[in-house]
Amino acid sequence: MHQTTYSVPGMSCEHCRHAITSELAHVAGIDTIGVDLATKHVTITGAGFDSGAVIAAIDEAGYEVAGTISQGAGAHGDATGMVR
Repeated sequence: MHQTTYSVPGMSCEHCRHAITSELAHVAGIDTIGVDLATKHVTITGAGFDSGAVIAAIDEAGYEVAGTISQGAGAHGDATGMVR
């Protein structure tokens, strides 16, 4: 299992969360999607997902990824907004 967190500063509401998770639902290899509106982070956990495809899906939803916050093996911590 691999986990990556992306900074998405344009997120601010439930519509943002829904738009992003709807687009990410089409990306292969994602097991969970966590959207934290307070920190403006999107955390993806899965096996074999392509980071470029994740960034493209967030872009397709209308939001820009400002950067990658963390990458690592294994899912851990408090995942706010897990939807998948």
